[in-house]
Amino acid sequence: MILGRVEHHLVFIESSSKEEMGALRKALKFYQKKFRPDPHEFPFIITDIFDKQRKAFPTGYLEKVKEKLSKKDIDFKFVDKRSYRKNTFRFKQKTPFENPPRSWQKKAVDNIEEHPVGFISAPTASGKSRVIFETILHHKVKTLVLVPTTNIQTATANKLKKLIGSTNVSTKLPKQTEEEYLAEQEKINQSKRDMMKDVLDGKEADGFFHTVDESSIKDYLGVEETAEEKYLKEKGHTDKKKVPSWKKKKFSKKKSSKSYPVTVVCYQGLDDYSKKFLETIECIIIDEGHHASAKTFRDALSNMPNAAFRYGFSATPWRDQKHEMELLKSSLGENIIFEYDPEKALEEEVIAAPDYKIIHPAAPEVYLAKHTNWRFLVENGIIGNKVRNDLIVKEAEEHFQAGKNILICVDEIAHAEILEEKFKDIDIDSILIHGRRKNQENDENIKKVGENKDQGMISIGTMAIGEGTDMPYIDVVILASGGKSTIKLLQRIGRGARRPDGKDSFLIIDFQDWFNPILLKHSLARQKTVKEYYNI
Repeated sequence: MILGRVEHHLVFIESSSKEEMGALRKALKFYQKKFRPDPHEFPFIITDIFDKQRKAFPTGYLEKVKEKLSKKDIDFKFVDKRSYRKNTFRFKQKTPFENPPRSWQKKAVDNIEEHPVGFISAPTASGKSRVIFETILHHKVKTLVLVPTTNIQTATANKLKKLIGSTNVSTKLPKQTEEEYLAEQEKINQSKRDMMKDVLDGKEADGFFHTVDESSIKDYLGVEETAEEKYLKEKGHTDKKKVPSWKKKKFSKKKSSKSYPVTVVCYQGLDDYSKKFLETIECIIIDEGHHASAKTFRDALSNMPNAAFRYGFSATPWRDQKHEMELLKSSLGENIIFEYDPEKALEEEVIAAPDYKIIHPAAPEVYLAKHTNWRFLVENGIIGNKVRNDLIVKEAEEHFQAGKNILICVDEIAHAEILEEKFKDIDIDSILIHGRRKNQENDENIKKVGENKDQGMISIGTMAIGEGTDMPYIDVVILASGGKSTIKLLQRIGRGARRPDGKDSFLIIDFQDWFNPILLKHSLARQKTVKEYYNI
């Protein structure tokens, strides 16, 4: 029988046979098919979510593990050690919300009060931020909010400061100190020694069987000091590792003194975080929670033993690939606490209604029907396709002359620059927003586009215009980049879905790239996503 204990972050395995451990380890491996592997190469990427050093796996995957073990007739007993505390920080709401909650927001908050872990799914521009704030106010515990971009971090933090007071909100994630790093390394080394001892004792097979006497084990693990080790120590030789200079530069120079009830940081802030700080977190909220499948998120979540409340907010809590969906479940479980259907959001006039226009461009100058190399297709069928680019410019110009605010979505900077040149040729200015520009410049341009409601404007953006970007007055979204990613597609369309006063609908312009089977397949996948998501 497998015996284990369930904590908020991990399920720890306390005893099992070799065969049972083997079945458990197999249940915690995910296989993702490689794209065009070499002939003699293993065709799958394997992701193992079992932590060998801690003998544990993410709590979010517990129900799935139970299901897989039951199918193999393996007995198990997991003792639940989780406890849920609220009101550990007694901050008060200082200013009221500007508007009462929408009906869906109230239902979502009611469901969150009953469920400590899971996803809240609602369309982009429907008002997920209000639910996040209500969640923080309800639990009143030490909370970490992770957001996708710096401008969203600033906006979220400013709203929270107004809501609960600036002394209760921080925008900095404490970094590791050198002492924390060394203590962590010692824990890792001790864990490795324990694991090796189990192997040498025969408790763990680890792919081979090996038996030695007790004194040899003690010598190998350094439990007993040999005469040679004493001599080397006296001469100043030690196996203690020095901290690399590049690592020292990332350490915090001082220990964090003040404890804030709420901390709001970007995803990038998860680099070199203080594990001591993460251990104090009681509630974790991830805006655009589909990112929780990424290893950075999974590692951070596994270092939050006291985070009893774990929520992912997303317009798209699902992925194109089963592999990513399984990793998502391992991070935050598979429970969708509340789902606000886009069709319902349209019916209740919460988001703008999309019109969908599909253009069939003429064949490009380069023959592409039989090509299968993806990079070649992107360069010749999308970025360098003059016929297609001319159509993009023509459509944008027509709507610009009608006083519309147009966003052209591209994947690569080169494509944005080509389109910019084409607009210059017809004496039309365009705004470029991409990753090579300074954050401040991008933020200023996003703000300029977002606040423009009185005159026509053309903006061209890569994924620098991404999740959570507030651009409510976009009238036309042109999908110039191709591709089939549902998440990327819906996030881009969402830039036009916001519904400020006076805006009822917006236009999506897409291309059916029929001149190559792969590009056509992607075009049809995009059309299917849009039509199914908005039921149009």
